[in-house]
Amino acid sequence: MDAVKVIVAWGAFALFHSLTVTERYERWARGFLGDELFRAYHRLLFTLYSAVATAVVLLYARSLPDAPLYRLEGIPRYAFHALQLCGAALLLWTPWT
Repeated sequence: MDAVKVIVAWGAFALFHSLTVTERYERWARGFLGDELFRAYHRLLFTLYSAVATAVVLLYARSLPDAPLYRLEGIPRYAFHALQLCGAALLLWTPWT
């Protein structure tokens, strides 16, 4: 049941994150901040409240009791770790391409 709570929490984050990149939100933010402040700070503000929302979800997930969802043994385990390493390498490589 806790896995469902985590999925719902990430879903709420995704909804919040998606709503804050819509044209409607941009119009509201321009009206609230003014055009000059919006142009100067909207990306910084978006990053800050996205980081806070991410932290809230991570802290919530951390507060739930922990239990493994699955356990891999043998070759599938090593294949999964190799896939994780490829993902990490891609994550580190993309900013420079």
